[in-house]
Amino acid sequence: MSITHEEIASAWLRRCGESVRAERGEQSQAELAAAAGVSSPLISLIESGAMNPSPRVRLAIADALDVEPAELWGWPTLAEIRGGAA
Repeated sequence: MSITHEEIASAWLRRCGESVRAERGEQSQAELAAAAGVSSPLISLIESGAMNPSPRVRLAIADALDVEPAELWGWPTLAEIRGGAA
């Protein structure tokens, strides 16, 4: 089965958003946004998988969450790309 670029991009954005939301925990989107120096709507777009943040924003969010960037922005598994469980 061939996987399209769009499927990979969609799965990656979805995975990144889920990772940010999970790492944020009880912290509000507004609190994370303030700590990262970005807007709350941007955090919302990222968490919903609707926005591909710039490298600067990716690093700022990882730093604000005190996690390695790869933990938030790593590649999805083939199962995630194909729509299955991770």
